[in-house]
This record gives sequence, structure tokens and C-alpha cells, in this order.
Amino acid sequence: MPSRKRRVPSISLKSRRGRRLAWAAIAAGAGYAASRGTEMMLDRSFKKASGRKPPEDPLARGTSWPRVIGWSLVTGAVVALAQVGAQRGAASLFEQATGHRPPRK
Repeated sequence: MPSRKRRVPSISLKSRRGRRLAWAAIAAGAGYAASRGTEMMLDRSFKKASGRKPPEDPLARGTSWPRVIGWSLVTGAVVALAQVGAQRGAASLFEQATGHRPPRK
């Protein structure tokens, strides 16, 4: 019986699988960096504007509902916009570097 050669999986950016893996790593890294940076910027801005720490524990008894809800809405919206912006920028760079659009999920 002839022996069959096993195909070694390719992670080159020329293969579809390689592009998918590369894009997943790039998109995750860009999203994480954008969200962490934005959260830090929002925390500092809140401290500077109000003189108090932003609500960190929504379950704490001393934290009011309006303050927790308002902070959650602002933080969620701004972080989501930052993630979208970072991932769109990463997609543009990915396309320039590889000559291919980033793969869809």
C-alpha cells in the first residue's frame, strides 16, 4: 500500500485559513487595545470632571442608580465606538498589507 503524504497545515497569509487566523488575532488585539485605552481615558476624564472616582461596583450600597446607569450607558457607547473604529482601521491596514479584504466571520 503506498504511503500517503500528510498535508502540513499552512498558516501563510496566502491561504484562506492563514488569513482568517491572522485577521482574528489582529481584530481581537485592536478591539482589546481600543477598549482598555478608552476605559482608562473615560475613568481619568470622570475623575477630572467630577473630582470623584467613577462607579466601579454597581452593587455597592452607596452607589446611586442614576449614576450607575448613566456611567454604564456612556462607557458602553464610547467603548463600542472605539472598538469599531480600531477594527475598521485594522481592516484597512490588513487589506493594504495582504491585498485581500479581511475574511468575514
